[in-house]
Amino acid sequence: MSNGIAKIVDGNAVAWAPLHDGNRCVTFFGAQPVPDPLPEGYVRSDTFQAAWSAGQQKRSEVDVWWKTTLAEGYVVTSIGVEIGWSEVDRQVVSQGIALLNESLMLGLIAPTDPIPGWVDRHGEPIVVAGADPTAAQLKLLALEMGQAFQSQRGLWLAYRAAIAAGNVSFVVGEPLLEEGA
Repeated sequence: MSNGIAKIVDGNAVAWAPLHDGNRCVTFFGAQPVPDPLPEGYVRSDTFQAAWSAGQQKRSEVDVWWKTTLAEGYVVTSIGVEIGWSEVDRQVVSQGIALLNESLMLGLIAPTDPIPGWVDRHGEPIVVAGADPTAAQLKLLALEMGQAFQSQRGLWLAYRAAIAAGNVSFVVGEPLLEEGA
């Protein structure tokens, strides 16, 4: 049990006050007992420095996880092929899919036409059932890749919001649990 309460604004401790008479913090809650659970924006902490450091450390941990996720990529399994894509790959593939869409709209290729030359992040050719993927399969792959990116980005944003609210107790890389769950 901590001997004080810190007020958190945008993930940073901005004030700290000691507990009195066991479970009272006159500075933040007047003569009332400290609410359990604490309202958003407050955390239990032994010192101001400990609360401030916890927020900074968790923010750094989240940012390292996000940069690593973007660099290493995420695995998508559409078209029966497991492929890891990094953020750079995602941007390149997006440009390639834009060209593919234009070619389809102009009638230069059909959805069932095989499209050679696509490689995964390790430079290995993408092969589906022993053949080059079709235009339709590549579009499906790009769609799933975008969904995987948005899912990871949503988690990163949720982590940042949790830190801003004073929650630093979550495990980075795992979904956030809802209050009361």
